[in-house]
Amino acid sequence: MIIFSEESAKFIHKQTANIAFIGTSFVSCNNGYTLFKRADKEIKKAYMQISDNVYCVVDSSKFEQKALTRLARVSEMPNLITDSCLDDELKALYTQNNFNII
Repeated sequence: MIIFSEESAKFIHKQTANIAFIGTSFVSCNNGYTLFKRADKEIKKAYMQISDNVYCVVDSSKFEQKALTRLARVSEMPNLITDSCLDDELKALYTQNNFNII
């Protein structure tokens, strides 16, 4: 079990990073990136803020769904890494909505 606290986020803010890979529960064109675990949000946001380049990693089964907690809008994390099973129509839709799919 990992416990995140306000102190964890403060520690992260004292660091720098060239690149961050952030996981999310779901992704949607309208809702951006969402999470099930609200406790994860502050830590992930901290890593996003200290990193020069941020990539979200999410498998193709998590597209066009949403959870209750918003992690980020598309504009905050446009780079998206997914698996090769993403439907071509969905890939085109996300590309048109300013996602950079890798």
